[in-house]
Amino acid sequence: MSRELIHRAFGRAVATRRKQQGNMTQLELAQKTGLSRASIANIERGQQNVGLHHLYSIANALEVSSLSDLLPPLSIGQNREEEPQMRTSEKLSEASKAGVEQLIRNALKQGAKQSTGR
Repeated sequence: MSRELIHRAFGRAVATRRKQQGNMTQLELAQKTGLSRASIANIERGQQNVGLHHLYSIANALEVSSLSDLLPPLSIGQNREEEPQMRTSEKLSEASKAGVEQLIRNALKQGAKQSTGR
């Protein structure tokens, strides 16, 4: 699993758990952990490394029973071939996506014609 995917998954878990805690704000979490609000925002976006000691303080502030509640499962992102494809498709414009879909439809039609001998 790439570093980027791990950070994003961790950040999403922190944000989700924070909101479940009575809709705790980023500022409230920052005050409980000794981090800045900007650091909490960056962590939640997956844009900041988190030291082990900060991981513990975040978990404590969010009242999780285990650190694993905030960490992604090991199986996520194991298929490295899918990762670049997902990133690439996210960057395509709607017109480009429509063009790709049309190419796929045409290829499927062509393949069907060849398999039926038409």
